Amino acid sequence: MEKKCNKCNVIRDVSEFYKLKGSKDGLRGICKVCEKQYPKTFDKENRKKYLEANKEKIKQNRNRYYEANKDNIKEKVKQYQEGNKEKVRAYQKQYIEANKEKVKESRKKYIEENKEKIKQNHKQYYEANKKKMKLASNKYNKANKEKIIKYRENNKEKTKRYYEANKEKINNYTVEYIKSRIKTDSLFRLKWSTRANIHRYLRDGKSKRTREIIGIGFKEFQDYLEVEYKEGMHLDHIVPLSWANNDEEVYILNHYSNFQIITAEENLAKSDSYCKSENLKKVLDNHNDLTKLNQIIERNSDKIK
Repeated sequence: MEKKCNKCNVIRDVSEFYKLKGSKDGLRGICKVCEKQYPKTFDKENRKKYLEANKEKIKQNRNRYYEANKDNIKEKVKQYQEGNKEKVRAYQKQYIEANKEKVKESRKKYIEENKEKIKQNHKQYYEANKKKMKLASNKYNKANKEKIIKYRENNKEKTKRYYEANKEKINNYTVEYIKSRIKTDSLFRLKWSTRANIHRYLRDGKSKRTREIIGIGFKEFQDYLEVEYKEGMHLDHIVPLSWANNDEEVYILNHYSNFQIITAEENLAKSDSYCKSENLKKVLDNHNDLTKLNQIIERNSDKIK
């Protein structure tokens, strides 16, 4: 068999051509003689001109090759990444640093075009990795306490806007979470029932048992809070109720001195992640069991700011 060289136009035997896997006949278009005469390295300027002039052609060829060898390429990429994790990670970090704006725009565009797909993937991943994600979240929160607190403090307006835009969603999630915890966690059940009873007491002042827990009468409790309870306002524990480790500590933290009235947005931003030192002074000045209260505070001293 013979073949014509694209460079010198001489018809030669196929043995005079190097093999090329992707071509129609499995051979290169230039004969070995011309190959040897051709410079080993491309002139950068000429290469750049060629690439600019043949963008679509090159793109089509690459796409065609990828479609024909998709599985093989994916497997090779996977093997390379597994064998060169540190190298790949360093390259990705270097690329992102050098192309911040480009990467940012690209991510934004991808998210806009694939919202539903991303949402579905996140949901599937979460369902398959609940325990793993919970552990990772707890680890991150512990390692970044100050960062989280600072972010919440500096983004109160953003938190407020998010809460207003997602009020129903947040409330529904909270209800489902509480129902689930109440069924499986006896300490949480006590915390929640006590909290609910105190909320009712603040509205009507009828429960004698609740009066015993908070240690003050209905009218005195309202006067101490310096504001009458209104719908939409949150009754907040200054020292978070989540810091209680047993039933006795639940009652310690439900003393009247440990309450304040704040807005829903403030409560959402604060959560149970920390306690403000300026509010803590008021609790210490009025609490009836400072010994046990101080034990709880000392145990969580890293969460006081």
